[in-house]
Formats: sequence, C-alpha cells, structure tokens
Amino acid sequence: MIKSRDENKSKARSKKGFIFTLLALLVISFMVIEISIYFSAYQIRQESEPLKIRTKVVEEFATQLTSENIRGVSYISAYNAVHTLAKDAVTQPVTGTSTENISNVIRGLFWNGTRQDTGIVLIANGTLESWKTSLESLANKVGIYLTITTSDFKVNQSDPWTVQINYTFTYSLQDNYTNTRIADVYNVSVNVPIYGAEDPLFKNQTRTACPTCTRNIFNYAGTVNTSKIDLTNALGKGWFYGSVFQGGLVNVFNETIFFNPENKKMMLYTGDRNLFESYSNIFGAAIYVGSQSPSYNTISVPFISLEGSLSGQLPPGFGSLPVLIRSDSDTDYTSGNHSIYNIEDVRNFIACAYYTTNPDAPSFFDRLSAGRTNPNVRLLNSSFGIETSLVGLSSWAMQNRSSIDHVYYNYAYYNLTSGTRVMGMTGCKNYDMCKDATSPKFLVDSSHISWYGLNDLVCSGNNAGRCG
Repeated sequence: MIKSRDENKSKARSKKGFIFTLLALLVISFMVIEISIYFSAYQIRQESEPLKIRTKVVEEFATQLTSENIRGVSYISAYNAVHTLAKDAVTQPVTGTSTENISNVIRGLFWNGTRQDTGIVLIANGTLESWKTSLESLANKVGIYLTITTSDFKVNQSDPWTVQINYTFTYSLQDNYTNTRIADVYNVSVNVPIYGAEDPLFKNQTRTACPTCTRNIFNYAGTVNTSKIDLTNALGKGWFYGSVFQGGLVNVFNETIFFNPENKKMMLYTGDRNLFESYSNIFGAAIYVGSQSPSYNTISVPFISLEGSLSGQLPPGFGSLPVLIRSDSDTDYTSGNHSIYNIEDVRNFIACAYYTTNPDAPSFFDRLSAGRTNPNVRLLNSSFGIETSLVGLSSWAMQNRSSIDHVYYNYAYYNLTSGTRVMGMTGCKNYDMCKDATSPKFLVDSSHISWYGLNDLVCSGNNAGRCG
C-alpha cells in the first residue's frame, strides 16, 4: 500500500514533537535537581553560620584575657590593696611576726577587698574578683562558660619603695555548642610603688598629739648627706647658714638693697674691700674674695675671707644655693679650719617631710605590722628600712628627743633622753635662732650624726657652747 506524501510529513512532525518534549522534560528535570541542590546547600550554610559566629565570639572574648590585660587589672587591684591596707593599719596593724601575715592580708584585699584577719570588707570595687564576676556574667549572656583560678600568690618588697605581687592566673573559655575551647596560664608579676601611701606608723604615733596629722610616703630623690669644702689659708670666725647676696660683687652701692631687714638672713658675698668693711655687719654673715687685705677688727658677724687667688677654691656656680660657713673659733679669725658646707639635701629631706633609707629603720612592711614600735622586730632585712623627720610638730620638738621618727618613738630603747641641735638645720640657722628655746628644731641622735654627715655641725663636742 502506497502512503501519500501528506501522511509521511505528518509522521515526521509527530516524531520531532516527541523529541522536543523529551528534551524539555530533561531540561526541567535538571533544573529541579539544581534548585534542590542549591536549597540544600543554602540550608547547610544557614545552619553553619551561627557556629562560625559563636567561634568568633569565643575568640574575641579571649582577646580580653591577654597577659597584658591581666597585668593591668592586677596592678589596679594590687595598688588598691596595698594603699588601702596602709590606711587601715593605722588602727588595725597586721598581727604576727612574719611577712606571711602581711602577704595573706594583701592577698585577701587584692582578691575580694576583704581583710582576712579582721573579716572587714575595705574595697567594694576594683578587685580581681569584681572584674572576674563582671567578665563571667558577660560570658554567660552569650552562652560561654568562663572559669578563672589563681594560685601561688606571693607578696614581698623588691626594694624599700616597692611591693611586688606574684601569682599564677589560669583561665578557660568553653562553648558547648561548637566545642570550642581556649585556655591559657600566665605568671603575673606587678610592682606597686608605696609613693603616696599613708604611713601607718606615723599616724598611729601622732594621733594623740596631733589627731589631724597624716603623712604620705614620698622618698627623697637625692642622697641625704652633706658635702663641704675645706678652705686653705683662709681667715674667718663663727658660723652661719643662709642664702648668698651677690650684689656686692658688682661694687654698686644701693641703699634700698643694703638696708633691707631681710639681709640678716643672708650673707654678703663681695670682692670689694670697702663694701666688706662697711656693710658686712648689716648682713647675717659675709664672704670676702678680693685681692686687697681688709681690716677685720670691725667685723662683728661670722665671716670667711679668701684673699687674692684663694677665691679659686670656691666651686663653679657658688652662691646659687644657700650655704653654711663654719670656722673653728667664734672669736679668733686667724687660726683653725674654715669650711663651706652644702647641707641642702639634708635640709630638704627634713623640711619637706621626705623619707629616706636607713638600715636601722623599720621597713614599709614593719610599719604595717603590730610589732612596728619594737626595734627588735624586723620583718625584712635592713636594706629596706625607711625613715622620716618629725620636725614641724612643735609640741613634740619641745621634748628634745631625736627628730628621726623611729628613734623618737623608741627613745627609751635607744637609751636616749635628748637629741642634739645641728648648725644650719631647721631652727638653728644662726646663733640667735639656735638659742631660742621656743622655735622647733631638728635634733639628731648619736646614731644618725655620721649617717647624715653632720659630725662637724652638731652643737656638742668641739661645738659645745657655740649654739647658745
């Protein structure tokens, strides 16, 4: 049977349509599979993103627990502990005769602000525990488990002016959702200066005589000692401390300057013979450095004369600071030794109530302890002893004890009944001031005369009777 051309064409079209439909179905099937894979991948990403975020949060949290940050927080806590204890120890000294007692008390204050020996909370904030609590609270809010422990806590003085605290800090950060864990251990060491801390020994001993008196510890930056120049072939008599008036060096007479009542507190320094002879007596003392020999018989005030080239014995810059001049005799200017002293370090130490080191003195730890008034009890070795002067408390000065604090407190132990006045020191700048019994004076005991280089200047021995 022969088919027509039209039938053949119809079958061909039908076959092409089937193939097209099949291809279309295949394309759609592939699209559905691809979309399914995309949404599966999207769902996986949606589920994994929070885990990455949580891991990132844990890592960020750990950045707050670096050794540098821990040391900074520890310093704040340690500073509060040491300085708070110094203030509280005025009335509540630490008992015991070991540095371990001091260490335990400071550790309690450092950790939670509580004195372990009294149970009293002294510091509400600024402790390591308060910082730990706030950090743990923040961690809990984001579902992170934080643990912090401390151990091997030790306290000591590394030098007379520093309390050193050492301990081990351990932390662990744990996120149970991601099983992320970060942990570390630090050996922490902080140095707390005692500068500015209240001296509990001073306050404890002064409460009766001076209820409002306090003293904060600041060390004198220089060496508390004297220096002197022994003058060769000089002439002179007497002794005097004061600033140097140098107007006479320019050889200009000025009535306003030369007849100032304050001149009696100063010494004339001149190279003009006429000025020296005519106006020395209106000053407290005089120094002559001229080339001509003046007449000394009319000079009634203490003086030193360096005729001719002898002026070269004076140090560069002489006259910029007050000085003490001293000759062996108050009347015979032709014999004996003549010296110029720089006593500013000792005077500044006294007048400004600074502290300085002394092996016989109690350390800062000793000043915190109940045995602080007993010289036989020392918690630390002698290299950490510190002392100050009590000049300025006039009601005490009238008792004539040594002005050095721990000697004054323990004068009976040192078998001392009185201290000795010192030329040039507070209350003893010149003969008239020194003999005035109503002015507070710096008094020194025998154990401190050599320590501060005052052997030539004490008003005893070779100087007996020269201070009024």
